[in-house]
This record gives sequence, structure tokens and C-alpha cells, in this order.
Amino acid sequence: MTKQQIKKKLKANGYLPFDYDNKSIYVILNYKSRVIEYEKLQSLFLIDGGKYIKNKRTLTSNGHIQIGNIMIAITPSKIKQIDQRRIQRYLSSEPRNSIKNEIYLEKAISQIVWDTLSTITIIFKAGGKRVILKKVKGSKGVGSDVSGRKKADILILIGQYKLPVSIKMKTASFWESADTYWGVNARKMIDRGAIEGKLDANINGNTMRMNKPLGTTATRKEEKDVVFGSDILKNGFIVKQTFTATQFNYDGKINTLTVICDRLYKSQSDLKTNDRAWFIVRNNKTRKSKKIGINGVVVDAVPKKSVAGTTQIIKRDKIR
Repeated sequence: MTKQQIKKKLKANGYLPFDYDNKSIYVILNYKSRVIEYEKLQSLFLIDGGKYIKNKRTLTSNGHIQIGNIMIAITPSKIKQIDQRRIQRYLSSEPRNSIKNEIYLEKAISQIVWDTLSTITIIFKAGGKRVILKKVKGSKGVGSDVSGRKKADILILIGQYKLPVSIKMKTASFWESADTYWGVNARKMIDRGAIEGKLDANINGNTMRMNKPLGTTATRKEEKDVVFGSDILKNGFIVKQTFTATQFNYDGKINTLTVICDRLYKSQSDLKTNDRAWFIVRNNKTRKSKKIGINGVVVDAVPKKSVAGTTQIIKRDKIR
């Protein structure tokens, strides 16, 4: 049978077929068991040589129907929310909310692909800004790999390409803990604060407790490093959202998952004034930074909106 003949037979039997690619068709159904629906399709096309194929190279996680060189897949008409119960088991043992948020997005994408077709289109949407990814076949968590200043928390799998995505919660108050990256400059800022009479702190030996934090703006290069790292800029993007089930909506007619986000950042031009990077030296009684050389303080790279009103500002060009 030709592809057109198969589509005609599907329509005649109450199915709504769509082209997936040159050799594939998908039909959208509301079903309780996709396996049962595949068995029905196999019966329908049995006289035409139709076979229910189940292996790792099928169009869906439950297989597909093969008629000659044409494949038929079944996908749901809509998924308005992901299945929270299936994700919860990955979250229950993780105490950190930021890591839970990363896991949520990764597992939600993988779940939708598993429940629909072998590749889908994903639209990340934040207001009028969109990032559109086609032929997505899954996602993978990589947040523990920070070598070479990597920022990606997940990789979205597109063919052989792995697109890096950094994930921030909607309420995120910092870009990174910057002791390693900016510790030497943090010490210079402390010294400059002392010279200018802006260092308000109690010092006991090599330990300091600040009464007011010190802060300065990041340079453009520093901002690129602490926000986008070495892997995001020109390759991927940053998504800002605290994910819940209601932010995922799959439309079977166009085989597309829409993910609602608070903000999307692909380049430095996407950073608004309140997003711009600052360096803040503040108290942390457990910290003993070798690069700062003073115990009890830490330096963070934060968005401008997180700079406290009590912060003593040091001009960036004075830190050298």
C-alpha cells in the first residue's frame, strides 16, 4: 500500500492521520491503553500485511504498525499536564529545591517523549519570547558536571546534538557562588573598602564578620562567564521557572510540547537591568576561602535585584 492509500483507509475507519515524515504517519487518539489500540490497528491492516513492531527503534515507546516501508504511530490528542506521580519518585530523595527543579524539567521532557512519539517539537515560551526545538528525542541531567565552567543542568537530545540548558528557579537570587572565579578580586574589594572607609566589619584574627556587605558591578566578560559559562552562549539557553505539572502542554495535532517559562535568556542582550551581574561579598561563617584569604566571608555573583539596600558599593575600576 502507498502512504496515501493507508491514510485513506485510516480516515474511512474513523482515524485522524497526520504526516510524521516521508515514511511515517501518526494518528491521535484518547486511549487507556496504547498497546490495545496498536493491536486494533494491526487487525485493521492485517490483510494488507500490517505488523505490530515492538523494539527499540520504534516510533513510540509501545511500538508502531509496519505496512511495507510505511509506519503508523499512535499519539494522544492532548496532554495538558505531565503525570506528577511518575516524576515524584525522582524527587523524593533530593532535599535541594534547585536540583528538584532541574530534575523536574528533565523528567517531564522524557515523559512526554515516552508517551507520544520518538521525536517531538518543544516550544519554550516566556511572554513574547520563544525557543523552538525540533526533533527532540529526550533529555539528560548533567548538573553535576561543572568542569571548564559548564553551566548546563540538562542536555536536550536532538539527533546526535546535545543542546545545553541552564535552569534557574523563578525566585533564584544568585548566578553562581564565585569564590573560585572571583575570590582574588573579592579580597581586593575588601581592601579597597577599608581604604575608602566603607568596610563595616568586626575582625578577629583572620576571621571577619561583616555588618554590611560589599558590592560592585561585573564587567561584560565577567557577566558572560558567571551567567552563561563556557557552554550556554551561542549553543543553548537559560530557562527561569519553578516547574509544576501545569506548565507542560502537549498538542498531538502538531506533535508539539509547549513549556511555559518565566524568563528565557539566550544572550547577554536578554538580561534586563535587574538581571545584570554583580559581585557581593557577604558573611558565611563556615567558609574558609583560600583565594579571599579571610575566613567567614564568601563572594557571590548575583542579579542586581538581589543586591541588598545596605550594600556598600565599590566602583569596579577601583578594584585592581
